[in-house]
Amino acid sequence: MAILRAIDDDVAVTEALRLALEHAVAELGGVGGLIHVGGPESLRGLHLLVSSGLPPALTEPWERVPDTGDLPPARAVREGTRCWLPAEPAPDVGGRPGADRGVATVPLPGPDGPLGALTVLTAVRHAPRPTQWTLLHAIAAWVAGRLDRPLLPKEPSPRERQPGALLRQALEAVRVGSWEWTMATEEVDLDQAGLTVLGFEPGEFDGRADTWMNLVHPDDRPLVTAEVAKALRERTSYGTEYRVRRPDGTIGWVQVRGRVKLADTGQPVGMVGTVWDTTESRSARDAISRALRHMSDGFLTLDHQWRITFLNEEAERVLGAGQELIGRLVWDLTALQVPGLRALCEEAVARSTPSGLDLH
Repeated sequence: MAILRAIDDDVAVTEALRLALEHAVAELGGVGGLIHVGGPESLRGLHLLVSSGLPPALTEPWERVPDTGDLPPARAVREGTRCWLPAEPAPDVGGRPGADRGVATVPLPGPDGPLGALTVLTAVRHAPRPTQWTLLHAIAAWVAGRLDRPLLPKEPSPRERQPGALLRQALEAVRVGSWEWTMATEEVDLDQAGLTVLGFEPGEFDGRADTWMNLVHPDDRPLVTAEVAKALRERTSYGTEYRVRRPDGTIGWVQVRGRVKLADTGQPVGMVGTVWDTTESRSARDAISRALRHMSDGFLTLDHQWRITFLNEEAERVLGAGQELIGRLVWDLTALQVPGLRALCEEAVARSTPSGLDLH
């Protein structure tokens, strides 16, 4: 939430809300999101205010959500509480489960009832953790606080579709590809969505692991290689975000997640997972980073493994050069080796409450 609190008041409302939505999507490891607000009596229903990670052709049917319908935004507003809807399991691809998805929605709180809803499309079928729900509610409250003046919604689309079909279309349009890597043959099996995310035309991918690795930006390859090796060594899940140079020459960001496959002997034989495009989400996060870069207070962000992902100029002045610290465990920094710091941070995350500690 410190990221959102750092956004200046003179930032346009819709831009501020888009940054908040990107923050919510990133925190849930989502693939896209929507913010709806209620309209005046003459335009009943929920109206799309901002979206992220979803193609324009998809968001059009979501521009107006009937307030009596069963779509998650309508339910969250009507019931005044969070809503989780796992999608139908995707069909098997090449003998392995297809990509799982789900929809998490929280209402935007208002003095006389919900003002609207914030929705995140996730890449998993299990509900968000309690701490993630708490964060979503906090972001929704921040969004509601920025709605300090009337915002005219777009005219409703003349087409209104059934909730089930609309939800399926949303989840299908957000391409989450499936992949499987076989170590013995160094072959990678990608479904059509995965091929699209990586920019391959039909029949263009030769199925070789090296071909995929050659798409990874040279500056990101050491990180990708290290994360894969770590997952194989520790038999743990794998997850990283990196740049790819697609066959047509364009550069984008992708999020890749996977788990290690083990033989009966317990030895790794490969990995299986998902991949999706995060270019738009990354652009928004970069915009937030630029806003934080010149703050007078030191500021840094960590991933779920307590590794540093960003430092602003003041934090670099205190802790050291940013490029040398990115990816390091925060506990390994000499300036932050303070008794009780780790326990305090872990407790703050577990309770989703801010904490403080004086450093001398």
